[in-house]
Amino acid sequence: MQKDVPQSLRVFLIGGFRVYVGDREVPLGDWRLRKASAAVKLLALAPGFALHRDQLLEALWPDLDPQAATNNLHQALYFARKALEPARGRRARSHFLRWAGDTLRLEAPGGVWVDVAEFEAEAAGTPDPEALRRAFELYRGELLPGDRYEDWAAAPREALRLRFQSVALALARAAADSGDTSLAERTLHRLLETDRALEVAHVELIRLYLEAGDRARAARQYAEMVATLREELGTEPGPE
Repeated sequence: MQKDVPQSLRVFLIGGFRVYVGDREVPLGDWRLRKASAAVKLLALAPGFALHRDQLLEALWPDLDPQAATNNLHQALYFARKALEPARGRRARSHFLRWAGDTLRLEAPGGVWVDVAEFEAEAAGTPDPEALRRAFELYRGELLPGDRYEDWAAAPREALRLRFQSVALALARAAADSGDTSLAERTLHRLLETDRALEVAHVELIRLYLEAGDRARAARQYAEMVATLREELGTEPGPE
């Protein structure tokens, strides 16, 4: 293999979009077209980092006829390959975006690493506290905040947010059970940053403060929960 061939591809989607080819970060301006980076994002979110041509066309150009959408896809992939491999010749085969029949694959000589896939792998390691902690630390914000109004990003964003909530609750409970109340408290507060009206997180904090004998903080947390639920959801706390 040639020495100048980049060996790995790392894609960050949580908290913002970043791509590293080897040690080189791809400048956002190098994508040229929004759909060029969108194609890479879609592949990075897909199982096995692969999608059928029709899936890409439907996600990126749902309102165009098949021929126009296909032409747009070819243009987007040209700029995506250029961003990933600036020195690649126009007719040289890409090391990162390759067709296998009608399926486009995101790959790399040294392997592809995607933070979402890593998060899911660590989250699947529950109830191991260390796996929970690693998954928790990978969630640096919502999925692809720069694509908030893209239909194709909405469902994965919500699924990841709910998965993070599950991980955070499990980590907080594991930390509390082991006596690490500081970690439990930090985790629950971080969880509330993703959803101020998440009642179960307020309840866990109230329980944590009560078990520590701090009734004043428990009362303040309860008052905050009541106010937030009324403001955000127009509801009252449940019986618990």
